[in-house]
Amino acid sequence: MGIIRTAGLVLSLALVAPVFGQAKLERMHVGYSAQAGAFAPIWITKEAGLFKKNGLDVNLVFIPGGPTAASALMAGEMQVVAMAGPAIVTSNLAGSDLVMIAGIVNTFAFQFVTIK
Repeated sequence: MGIIRTAGLVLSLALVAPVFGQAKLERMHVGYSAQAGAFAPIWITKEAGLFKKNGLDVNLVFIPGGPTAASALMAGEMQVVAMAGPAIVTSNLAGSDLVMIAGIVNTFAFQFVTIK
């Protein structure tokens, strides 16, 4: 489908690549699928002005639920979406070509403790 472009790379470079002169800001729609602390880096980057500093005019959009966020990404309404991995796997099982390029949380959110 070609929906997934180098948006992840663009987002990564937004934090490290300086923009020279007064270039026009590139507009991006970035979605996130939950109102959770795991997505705080995205909000902080926006509020700190780091996107604008690096040439991006980012519009953050809350899309409730991973399947809905995956659909928005496949429809081309979003360039990048921060969502959980299971939504990507389920979408791929249905025939999409979504790719996960990075993870924000690298630990399990919950633990199951029992006695032996």
